[in-house]
Amino acid sequence: MRRRLAVPLVVTTAGLSPIIHAQANRPQRIVSLIPAATEILFAIGAGADVVGVSSFDRLPVEATTRPRVGVLDPDTERILSLRPTLVVYETE
Repeated sequence: MRRRLAVPLVVTTAGLSPIIHAQANRPQRIVSLIPAATEILFAIGAGADVVGVSSFDRLPVEATTRPRVGVLDPDTERILSLRPTLVVYETE
């Protein structure tokens, strides 16, 4: 039986600009399971807040220093151990 994540989740296809709109509401620990979203997070200056990435993340180079948590079958326990305030992923 699969366990569901008990953290705020965002599914986006329109970009991430609405997510990071105010410093007070800004997520402090982000796990990104979409390589394109990871690139966008680093491009908008939120790279320091990214604490986990998918197994397919290669760009930017800084993303390769973050823990990898899978993508097709994400490691739920590993994700939860990173204590994310935001998980960015895409559903089918």
